[in-house]
Amino acid sequence: MVVNSVVRMRRGKARPGIGLALQSDVRPGKSATVFAGGDDAATAHLRAILKDYPPSSPSVALFQDGKPVYMLHRSDIERRDASQIAQLLTDAFHKFCAAETPATASRGRSRGPGGQWSERPPAGKSVVK
Repeated sequence: MVVNSVVRMRRGKARPGIGLALQSDVRPGKSATVFAGGDDAATAHLRAILKDYPPSSPSVALFQDGKPVYMLHRSDIERRDASQIAQLLTDAFHKFCAAETPATASRGRSRGPGGQWSERPPAGKSVVK
């Protein structure tokens, strides 16, 4: 789960770093974003789930079974460039996310016309597991 910031100075670090990390072979099965300062209800809901962590935007949280297992705070992001942020997240993905296998490769996708894979919109709560 990404708590995105609308502050311009972090746009060149957090977002590109997260994008790079999500290209990893091992990554969360689901991902979602809330915009702090843009979607107050979603941000408040997520912050209630992350009540044991101080509010931070931008930030990234990984969840297993609905519980946070990893948190990358603003202070971790500010002192790093995009590739360093990507490496931190990729390391966390390898630690907390199961590798995608042929049996799970279709998770979150469906076959469209002509047998091509297409992304399905996420259903239910948008929490990374």
